[in-house]
This record gives sequence, C-alpha cells and structure tokens, in this order.
Amino acid sequence: MSRRGLRQGASWKWFAGIAGVMLVWCCAFSIAAETLPPERSALVLYKCLPYNQAWDGLESIEIEVLVLRQEDLESAENFAAYLGDIATRAREKDPSSPAVRARGRTVGAAQVEGYSDSPPQILFLLSTENTPSEDALRDLQRMASQHSILLVTDQTGILDEYAALGFVLSETRRPEIVIDLERARLQGARFRAGFVRLARQREGGR
Repeated sequence: MSRRGLRQGASWKWFAGIAGVMLVWCCAFSIAAETLPPERSALVLYKCLPYNQAWDGLESIEIEVLVLRQEDLESAENFAAYLGDIATRAREKDPSSPAVRARGRTVGAAQVEGYSDSPPQILFLLSTENTPSEDALRDLQRMASQHSILLVTDQTGILDEYAALGFVLSETRRPEIVIDLERARLQGARFRAGFVRLARQREGGR
C-alpha cells in the first residue's frame, strides 16, 4: 500500500467512521456487560489503524492476537478472522484501506519464539478467563518496546499496567478507547492528533 493510501485512510472519512462505530458501540452497551464483544473490538481496532503515522506506507499491518492457554487459541483465531473479514470488506469498497494479516497465538509461543526477525505491528491481548502472569506481561512489554510493537488490549488490568491502547468499559459501564501516549511512544507509535482527541488519555506509562 502506498504512503498516500494510508494517509487518505486517516482522512475525515476515517474519523467519521470511527466516531460512528463508537456511537453504535455505546448503544450496544447501554445494558451492563462484563466484556466487549470481540467482533466490536476487532472493528474498532481496524478503524484505528490509519491513525498511527508510523505505519504509513506499509503494504499490510500484521497483528497477533494473544491468549494465555492453548484451549483459548480458538478465540484468538476467531478474533483474527474477524479482522481479516473486516479488512477484506473495507478494501472492496476502498482499495486504499489498510490490508491486514492476523493470526492467533499463545503468549508462551510468543515468549519462546520472540520477534527479532519479523515483528508484527500489533500484539492484541485478548480477554479470556485466564490472564498472563506479571512476568509474562513484562516480557511482552519489553519485546514491544524493543521491536516497535504496539500493545493493545480489551482488558482493563492489562491496559492499566502494560498496554498502550485499549478498548474497555469505563467505571460507568460505557465503552471507550483509552490511550497511554508515553507507552505508545516507547512502542514506536505516533498517533495523529484527531485520534488522540477522540480517545481518553491516561498517564503513568512506563
């Protein structure tokens, strides 16, 4: 994909698109819920892609969806499939929309194999009943900073301590996009001002 293509993707139509998704997202959560539906999180994640200037000019954006245990891998693979379907439909309407390659993986496999050769652009830590240990999360955070990988999650606890970007429920049970700009910078991201204004900013990144 050309640099011009992704910059076009970050134009007003994308800003309007993500705002519209957030409106639908909010309506869907007027009733209390414990977690965000993965298909909704996948859609919002895709809409966020053109807002990171560090990815301008990439032919495709690689995303790994991580879960702790092997028995949760199907959930990660389903999330990756949602992303692939969303990207395919978007590119059918507008070829300048970001291309995506996504796959599910366990945290253990990510730790063992590492990311020194061809790191993805995003690690998405998917919410399941089983949460990685603090040591595992610190290891992922270290690798993310070393290889300019953006850590994203739909889990509030992981967002508070480790991730740079999150799609979570607020204290009033409303869905929101939350960004930690310092962590994002450490993980190689440069978000456009329009996106930063749309998200809720948190402080205290490390």
